[in-house]
Amino acid sequence: MKKILYTVFSALLLMLSGCSDAHKKPIVISTNAWIGFSPLFYAREMGWLNEADIKLISVVSLGESMHLYDAGSSDVFTGTQHEFDKQREQHPDLVPIILFDRSNGGDAVMSNRTIDQLSSSEEKIDVYMELDSINEDLLKYFIKRNHLPKERLVYHNRIQDEIQLMKNAPDSSPIMIVTYDPYNMILKKNGFTEIASTKDESDLFVVDAMYVSAKIYYENKGKFQQLDRIIDRSIKALHDDPRGYYEKVKPYLDNPTYEEFIHMLGNIELIHKNPSPEILRQMENIQFPSKDLIQ
Repeated sequence: MKKILYTVFSALLLMLSGCSDAHKKPIVISTNAWIGFSPLFYAREMGWLNEADIKLISVVSLGESMHLYDAGSSDVFTGTQHEFDKQREQHPDLVPIILFDRSNGGDAVMSNRTIDQLSSSEEKIDVYMELDSINEDLLKYFIKRNHLPKERLVYHNRIQDEIQLMKNAPDSSPIMIVTYDPYNMILKKNGFTEIASTKDESDLFVVDAMYVSAKIYYENKGKFQQLDRIIDRSIKALHDDPRGYYEKVKPYLDNPTYEEFIHMLGNIELIHKNPSPEILRQMENIQFPSKDLIQ
């Protein structure tokens, strides 16, 4: 009788285990086109994310990535401290777990006027950017630094895929665009000039990271540690064979040339592992938590 009961109990455990595995879903990450997130794109192309049961959704804007997270369509999202702070208002247990980079020229303000022309004129200025994103922080910093009256600014909320189609004509009214790599390179070809960037504005610290609820993180800590090792592997591939890496990730970055890709890399500082004391100080200054970061 005991043997029969043991057999039935074992079979029941196997059934329950099988049901649990059958309903286990992959971890879904939403991210946007940004050179700092390219280690994720590379890992996807190499099949490493599939091996780890991780799905990547590539979107066209920072806002869309947040909306997917809000809707429950993704478990994890990437972005700057602005998106993190915004989402934490709705999701208090949100934590950063993986660092990617800090912007060092990759975020920029572009215009069809010089700063002096914008400051000295009384004309309205059409401002195009992704509202409710790090674009807002860069703009606020720029207009404060250059004493531009807010009442002269006319805001237009656009995703970067739409903004990059803009062209500067000789008779265009004053325009300012807040953008980032790779879109700023396209806008330069379309007649706009960079008038400020995170490289110039040393006081403006922009960090890119991966965010997830503390609950999901600690329930899947081993999985996220595996993802962290995958990102390490991607970064090593970038250092070992940048051209081969470029060939894998360029479709996610609007197909830049290899020279443009290298230029974009120069506009960020990779800080995935062992961020410097200065980076840690700047993170502390913006109250960016570090206790859950995988190291």
